[in-house]
Amino acid sequence: MSSMTERLRRESLQKHLDALANEYRAVADALVTELNPDSRTRLQGKLEALLNQMSDIETQISALGAAPAGTPAPSSAQPNTPSTASAASAVDRTALRNALGSRMNLSELKTLCFDLGLDYENLAGDTKTDKVVNLISYFENRQQLERLVKAVQALRSDIVL
Repeated sequence: MSSMTERLRRESLQKHLDALANEYRAVADALVTELNPDSRTRLQGKLEALLNQMSDIETQISALGAAPAGTPAPSSAQPNTPSTASAASAVDRTALRNALGSRMNLSELKTLCFDLGLDYENLAGDTKTDKVVNLISYFENRQQLERLVKAVQALRSDIVL
């Protein structure tokens, strides 16, 4: 394959990968607030299918060989999953989960959601822990964990993260 053809193929694959990553983020966001079990199952299946598609595209990009100098590297195949989101943010997710779960009561969590423009009742999950995990995921998927941390600290200055 000529270098021009490889470059065009790589660019095409990268655009497709970026589009799938955007779709993945949208589906992940919908999953966080979905309450219907059938819809949640459907969305989880969609996420899995998108991850498989993105993995296949990354394999195709890798098979094209090293990108020429000056060509941007492919983006991550799994947008905002724990491994990539933690690299993009200095927030310790586990510490945040522990703080929200053990140091804030239910009323404070509801107030926190209100302050952030979210309806606590629309967060997926039946338990306080489930709601906390989904709240963190919601902000992580939007690359806004820092915003969540600031809101926690504004509400409870004794919680240091």
